Amino acid sequence: MKDTAGCSCAQIIKELNLGAGHKKHGCSPSAMQTWIGSVY
Repeated sequence: MKDTAGCSCAQIIKELNLGAGHKKHGCSPSAMQTWIGSVY
């Protein structure tokens, strides 16, 4: 998996407007892929 461009899970949740479940359980693999796709 590629790097997240230095962003933490909390920052990714905020930027992608993800639900509270992500805050409680952490970033899902699909959320990480979406983020990486938008950064690179």
